[in-house]
Amino acid sequence: MCPTPVTACSPARSGHPHRLDSVPPTLRPNDRLPWLLDSQQACGRFLSPPIMKAPFMSRTGFIRTFSVGLPLVLVAVVASVVVIWQVMPLTASSAPKNYLSKPAFMGDLQIVVNGNGHLEAIDSVTMSSEVERDVKILEIVNDGSFVKKGDVLCKLDSGEIQERLAQQMSDVVEADAKLIEAEKNLGVQERTNESTIEEAILNARLAELDLAAYLEGEYLQMTKKLRGELQLENEKLSRSVESLEFTKRMARKGYRSQTELEAAQLQVSQQQLTYEAKQEELRVLTDFTYERRTSELKSKAKNMKSKMERAKEQAEIEMAKVEADYATRKSQKEYEDLRLHYWERQLAACTIVAPKDGQVLYAKPQRRNYASTYEVRVGSSVYERMPIFQMPDNSAVKIKAKVHESNFPRISLKLPVNVRIEAFPTHEFKGEISYISTVPNDGEFPNFDQKYYDVEIRMHKHEDANIDIKPGLSSTFTIVSENRSGVLQVPVQSVIAIGKSTYVYVDKTTTAERRPVRLGASNDVSVEVLAGVENQERVIMNPQTTFADEIAKLQQIYSETAKTKKPTDATTNPALPATAEAPKPATEA
Repeated sequence: MCPTPVTACSPARSGHPHRLDSVPPTLRPNDRLPWLLDSQQACGRFLSPPIMKAPFMSRTGFIRTFSVGLPLVLVAVVASVVVIWQVMPLTASSAPKNYLSKPAFMGDLQIVVNGNGHLEAIDSVTMSSEVERDVKILEIVNDGSFVKKGDVLCKLDSGEIQERLAQQMSDVVEADAKLIEAEKNLGVQERTNESTIEEAILNARLAELDLAAYLEGEYLQMTKKLRGELQLENEKLSRSVESLEFTKRMARKGYRSQTELEAAQLQVSQQQLTYEAKQEELRVLTDFTYERRTSELKSKAKNMKSKMERAKEQAEIEMAKVEADYATRKSQKEYEDLRLHYWERQLAACTIVAPKDGQVLYAKPQRRNYASTYEVRVGSSVYERMPIFQMPDNSAVKIKAKVHESNFPRISLKLPVNVRIEAFPTHEFKGEISYISTVPNDGEFPNFDQKYYDVEIRMHKHEDANIDIKPGLSSTFTIVSENRSGVLQVPVQSVIAIGKSTYVYVDKTTTAERRPVRLGASNDVSVEVLAGVENQERVIMNPQTTFADEIAKLQQIYSETAKTKKPTDATTNPALPATAEAPKPATEA
């Protein structure tokens, strides 16, 4: 049946049954294209002008008809494309006819955080490589072996370390010989300094004694001697003068001859000269010899004292050099001894032994960087402090996992946790959060931009004593953050976000209505609706694909609005109506 009266298809009314002016004015622009398509099918019309088929046509008539009809067909096709482009806006009417919907419902909402991890022993002994370089594993016990205390668990390649140890032993012997030499040089220098200083002290003391001996002994003795001789000569001169005077008196009386008188006079002259000579000798001693000799002895005493001080200082310098050399040799010897002990420890670290009785497990593969993964096996390399073995205490286990930063507000200590272990798929285990890191860590390759919090879940003992859970088993867990009852909720995949707003598409039988909604808590399946949707209203499950063009347009409008910083409500934009006609959807129970 034609959706419009037959008169709408009549040429007498519009000139052509499918011109735009023949479209009923009550229809919205978004509804014109479906009406046109339906009306064409109902009336048996096409957008192009009809071409009547003749039962028989000549070649000349065919060419004439083709030359006239072909341009008309091309014009009609172009006009049809223009009409379709004008009447088809970017709305939900372009959505596919098959989409699912579900009703909003009231019910209990359980807020959970899901994750996975491996079981680890709460108390365990970890044995790591203490070799401070990358070395290869030569021998290793089987994973899960039971060992005794002192059993060899692993042997690492020690060839290079043994070479270094041999070289270090040679360096220690050389350093020891140099230390002995420096120690002997120290003893020699000590004795040399002692003799040098003692000699300098003696010379200084002798110089002081020489000065004192001259001032207090030699000078006084010489002065006293000269004065005594001068006094003696003075007496001799006095006697000669008296003898001369006696000779003169006797000569006048005729008792002495002239010769005797002359001899007496010569005697006086000689005594006078002798006296003056002694007098001059005394003057030279007191005025010149004393000053000269005193100055020499004082200068010598001073120089000897200076030499003594210099000898002491030089002895200290030489002693400091020898002591420094000895200290250097001693430090070098201690350093070489430490290096020897270091290489001995490194060689001992190449053999890992069991610290106690129990079961040994291989440590999990370690990722040192995004390109290198280190596994525990014969021939593989291990780096310093890389975990190789664990000896767990199986009586208490935990799950060590990571929780994304978006779920951090939902978790807290002592929250209950439901755990599933892949080795026991039919059993459910219980636990609780025992540790939450205070700061997030970077994600592993390739999610370096993600942030995760370290979480530990302490497992409770299972009621079935025959179930033996051991470290290393894979598990999944569900952290029960909150249980909320009587909550209006819709599926999470029915909600879309455009900017800071959230929307759902409500099934209105013939149309799909886009509504803004205010959301509350959510889990991986459902999200709480605080406003915007009523109970039992059906929401479309796949709006991202069903209304992809309309959502893209809304997001473009939001982006342009954000750039201009002018608030605009995209839901009231006249170019994008809030409702769009759509065929009746297929529903999902």
